[in-house]
Amino acid sequence: MNKISCLPVSLFDKIITGEYSLADWANIAENAGLDAFDISSMFLREHTPVYISKVCEELDRAVLPPFMMTTYPDFTNPCSLERERQLDYLVFDVAMASALGFRYVRVTAGQNHSNINFAQTVDYVLDCFKRASKRADDYGVKLVFENHAKPSAWDVVDFSFNPIAFYAIAANLDDTGVRINFDTANATACGEDVCEMYKKVADKVETIHINDTQTIGFLTSCALGEGLVDFEKFFSTVKECGYDGWFSIEEASNRGVVGIKKAVDFLRGFLV
Repeated sequence: MNKISCLPVSLFDKIITGEYSLADWANIAENAGLDAFDISSMFLREHTPVYISKVCEELDRAVLPPFMMTTYPDFTNPCSLERERQLDYLVFDVAMASALGFRYVRVTAGQNHSNINFAQTVDYVLDCFKRASKRADDYGVKLVFENHAKPSAWDVVDFSFNPIAFYAIAANLDDTGVRINFDTANATACGEDVCEMYKKVADKVETIHINDTQTIGFLTSCALGEGLVDFEKFFSTVKECGYDGWFSIEEASNRGVVGIKKAVDFLRGFLV
């Protein structure tokens, strides 16, 4: 049976502000029937030894294991010095993920900056992926690249929200050591057929984000099954392609703990 984790977007504010600890989130994940839990790098407030030790102790007491940390590198920046900074920031996040026991780190291409050269930008991303992946290997962490939209951490949409850019990067991942975290909502929101998009990159998919969107042209997350993603067709396609990896719910319905439990029940219905 496929395993399920969750990135609790609905709880981001409570976790970032400290109202919920990472241990609280791990307990919520267990009670919701998950097999593991995800976090965002934005949840981690410090990198001091005392803080890291405290978080490790909290997570060691959790029943569920950590699975994936999401990060937001901006490797499309036309400034070479800024790309180096972004690479260092990501390596820092990878080191944190390793210390806390996470298996995967989700990475992004970067923002769709104005006046950038398309081919050159693809090369920037691939170069940074390759260099970052070597460091991730040292830490025992796997990097997965997402067909991404726009996080609150950025000013503009992801370069790879454009399907042409996503395919251009995906086609050249083999030499980087990076795999794909395929996102259902972003595939639909960018105007592609989610099943056809998946099939084009299926051989490179390591993990899958399950999310839904109410709109095309930009992402408007909603509860699973209440948007435009054809999940019945998608899961049939995934099965036909032989995927047997993890699914991670990107739960962004803004319905808190109740929304997470409903999302888990919804997804389990397709995995029986």
